[in-house]
Amino acid sequence: MATIKIDLRGIKIGLDGVPGGLEAVDFQDVLLKDADASYAQFSCAFSRANFQSSIFAQVIFDTCRFRDAKFLLCDFSDARLNNPTLDDSVFTSCNFLRSRISGRGGNEYGGRRTAFRDCVFTEVIFQNIQLRAAVFENCTFIRSVFKKCYLVGVKVIGNSIGREVFEGCHIELVTVNGEQLKADG
Repeated sequence: MATIKIDLRGIKIGLDGVPGGLEAVDFQDVLLKDADASYAQFSCAFSRANFQSSIFAQVIFDTCRFRDAKFLLCDFSDARLNNPTLDDSVFTSCNFLRSRISGRGGNEYGGRRTAFRDCVFTEVIFQNIQLRAAVFENCTFIRSVFKKCYLVGVKVIGNSIGREVFEGCHIELVTVNGEQLKADG
């Protein structure tokens, strides 16, 4: 795994209109430390990558695959994770301020076994995503909401959030600090 410290501010990768040669670039198996990708736009794979102390402020991630990716001390302020695949990814001590994590209307995007540990979610909208066996451990939720999400086997540990943050969601086996929320239907 290569270690990279790089300035990626404003770059476009994997999208229409990118500079020649960058339409097929990805970040699989890469270690980024102290990278700044503010204002960037990505539509590529980040699978098995490791990001530490990196800035993803106002980044647009369009249909990116984050399978088995690790994020430590990263800033996702005002970021848009549109149609992500988050299977087996881990976010530790990350900041999500006014971020949006959303899928298309069919709840086909989201993740299985995704873990968020010690993250802060302020004014974050989770919308139209599917989370299965996800864990939110010691995370802080401030004016954040889940809208029309499909949540199965999700655990919230170490912080208390109420049923009211789950607007129009399908809920099965969701627990908050060991207490199961009432399932829909």
